[in-house]
Amino acid sequence: MKKRLIITLCLINVLIVILSGCDGNYDINQLYEITDNGNFTYDYVIKDRHDNILISDKDVSRKPKVNVINEDLLSISVQTGTGISTRWTIYCDVNCGNVSDTYYSVLGEYEENVVFVNYDNGRHSVIIQDIFNQGEYLKEVVLEDVSETVDPIVDYVKFDDKIKIMYLKGNNFLETELIIEM
Repeated sequence: MKKRLIITLCLINVLIVILSGCDGNYDINQLYEITDNGNFTYDYVIKDRHDNILISDKDVSRKPKVNVINEDLLSISVQTGTGISTRWTIYCDVNCGNVSDTYYSVLGEYEENVVFVNYDNGRHSVIIQDIFNQGEYLKEVVLEDVSETVDPIVDYVKFDDKIKIMYLKGNNFLETELIIEM
């Protein structure tokens, strides 16, 4: 009877060790790496929690920036010029292994959604949508009378259940505040 109990306890311990890799216990900061090649280029790699490569690139001419969004979600952005309109961003869910499409003009994130500026046929709008499902729009808000400038967005802030956007409006470049209720 004692031998059976010992074997049972050993099997339980083995199962605990095996299953512990599936419970989300990992350090997200250990799942990405940016390498400075010393010649003004950078390499980057983002892996999932099982050490599988989700995305990588070599010889990027601008230093990528990785942000930890939450315990499972990373973003990687590269600024290719001046202003928000020249930055692209990709999101990686390191727990599930999902990789988003590439977003441009990203202001930030709101929960599991990406907030970005869209410019289409002379119309500026702020889009809020699911990071991994571009078909799931939460909200689109048109920016009225946006100044004709390279980058009319001045600031983006999240607070409570709201998003505040500051943008330049009209020919006088008047700084205008827009509050979006979520």
